[in-house]
This record gives sequence, structure tokens and C-alpha cells, in this order.
Amino acid sequence: MEISTVKDVAQVVALLSTGAYFLYKLFVGQLIVNLSLAASCHRSSIEGKNEDVVIVDILLKKGDRGTIELHDAQIKATFNGKAIMQPLLGIDRRSFTTESLSDKEIKKINWEKRSEKSPFLNFSPGEESNFSCRIIVPKNETCDIEFILLGKRKGHQKVSQWRASCISVPI
Repeated sequence: MEISTVKDVAQVVALLSTGAYFLYKLFVGQLIVNLSLAASCHRSSIEGKNEDVVIVDILLKKGDRGTIELHDAQIKATFNGKAIMQPLLGIDRRSFTTESLSDKEIKKINWEKRSEKSPFLNFSPGEESNFSCRIIVPKNETCDIEFILLGKRKGHQKVSQWRASCISVPI
């Protein structure tokens, strides 16, 4: 066998091995974006009313693989056969305005407007953040709370979903 033939065979074997390695990593989830969630609820009575307020806190911890664009984050609170859906506060990027001060430009947050050019928060590897919302529930009802986060790996089309839940019992 000639040297050039051996070289060609070795290159094909190397290429196939590399492809097999990445397919294996994809199969076992090595290339999937990792994110962990922790949900907690804090319930307080509303004085003079037959209702309680439940504060839902969600802690997001981004793992070491990939950046996520946050698209939506909502909770669903279910009690006595009824459901309330509530978005979490602060998961989208706000727009800003520019003010001039002498020869400097100052950027100011525009709370009323979502950013049109870059509407998604990007959650990078190693980042951690809390998001919250509040719901009003009947005083004597147990409340099941589910949380869903929708996001996409930056530059990809597939939408991923992460979930957490907690239960709020009457106080």
C-alpha cells in the first residue's frame, strides 16, 4: 500500500472518529444548554381581607455551557379549581434614551418601553439572578405554583423549557 493511500485512510478514520465523538456528546446531552432553577414562596396575610399575598421567587443559575436568550417566564397558581397566570418581573430588556451632558452621553433606562433592537436578556455561563412576582389568593386555600421558563440558546432556533414548582399552604 502506498503512503498516500495510508494517509488518506487515516484522514477518513480521523474525520469519522471526530464526527462520532460529537454525535456521542450530542446524544448524552453534553452540548445542551444547562440551567438550574429554584422556586420558593412566601405567604403573608392581608389585614382586614379574606386574602393572602404570595410572593414567588425564582432563582436562575446558568451552567457552564452556552448563552440563553430568555423569552418568557411565568407562574401558574392553582387553587380551588381556579388558575392565575402571572409573568415574572424583569425578564426582558428595557429600552433606553440618551441625554447629553457637556461632551458626554448618558444612557437612561426607559421603563415604559421594551428594547426593539435587543428585546431578550442574555443569560451567560456562570450568571445567577432572581426573578419574582406576587399573586393574591384566598386566605384558606392551598395554592399549587408552577413556573415555566422559555429560552433559546443564542444563535439557535430550538426553544427550550425549564420548570420548577412549589406549594403555598394557608398560614
